[in-house]
Amino acid sequence: MKPLVLIICLLLGGCSTAVSGSEAQLAPIFQLGSVEGEEISLENYKGKPVILNFWTTWCPPCKEEMPVLQRIHDQYKDQLSIVGVNLTYQDDRKEVRKFLEDHQITYDIGLDKLGEITKLYQVQALPTLFLIDGKGQIVRQYTGALSEQQLLEEIQALLK
Repeated sequence: MKPLVLIICLLLGGCSTAVSGSEAQLAPIFQLGSVEGEEISLENYKGKPVILNFWTTWCPPCKEEMPVLQRIHDQYKDQLSIVGVNLTYQDDRKEVRKFLEDHQITYDIGLDKLGEITKLYQVQALPTLFLIDGKGQIVRQYTGALSEQQLLEEIQALLK
């Protein structure tokens, strides 16, 4: 996405990129440490749709989107997984832990200490969210915060 287009998308509330069947690509596999020191690997979620969300504690749209993702997690945790990827090289680990506690976020959060996963997924703005189907293919990418209604519509389509 060109920088000017990206700026316009962010100002308008986000952009979506749909991926058609012939263009669909497998989500890159990664491993990250969690806030609790456990390992998070995308392979652990195989067979179930995944919402992969890149965020930081200092990003206002990220802060708005996190409670929405938590409600989705609470409602759909048996049908899909949510994995947050925090850009820890910009956030302090203690700050991330406090943010998660303050906002009662319970879904899995990995710490991208060196920005490697962010680069792997070519994330250029925050928040960025990927919808990954049960086969491990990226079906949609969003840049910018999503409303709860938008996300629920996407989840319904993903679970069909």
